[in-house]
Amino acid sequence: MPTNGLLRTGEYSMLLHLFSGVCVQTETVLRQAIAERIKPVLFMNKMDLALLTLQLAPEELYQTFQRTVENVNVIIATYGEDGGPMGDVMVDPAKGTVGFGSGLHGWAFTLKQFAELYSDKFKIETGKLMKRLWGDQFYNVKEKKWSRENSEGSVRGFTQYILDPIYKVMHWFVVAATAFYCLLTAYQILHVVH
Repeated sequence: MPTNGLLRTGEYSMLLHLFSGVCVQTETVLRQAIAERIKPVLFMNKMDLALLTLQLAPEELYQTFQRTVENVNVIIATYGEDGGPMGDVMVDPAKGTVGFGSGLHGWAFTLKQFAELYSDKFKIETGKLMKRLWGDQFYNVKEKKWSRENSEGSVRGFTQYILDPIYKVMHWFVVAATAFYCLLTAYQILHVVH
């Protein structure tokens, strides 16, 4: 009988540092989880690094996420069984098996959370909207229409409705922190040592 709590639940959570990507250890852990018939769930950590330190553009960050999901799924396909007893074990943000966030700052999300926020606005049920928020799904604000084509005036759903709000919050957080730091030093509450 397995003693690991994750083994008892039948799901395996895998934490990937976003910029370390898929490495030998990742492959070993995935192979073991699949052999023990445990469905993988992927969490891509260190979004804060991408936003604050590396300052990746939203589309560049999306492409990084997309490549990581593809690389993990290549490993899963290598060791998994088509039509096996576990069914489809590929990780997919649109199916809720991929999370994104920052362990350091204590925040995370899945597409489901954003789809629930936007479902009334688009008048699309949550499950269908999750599919629109990942992959080659673009929204044209002027036409108020979704498309699989990236035409003029269209923006990828993930970058427009997930990354853009997060980038704005992080930007204002940095601005507020900087202003707060300036106030503390101006009033000599905080002394800067050079």
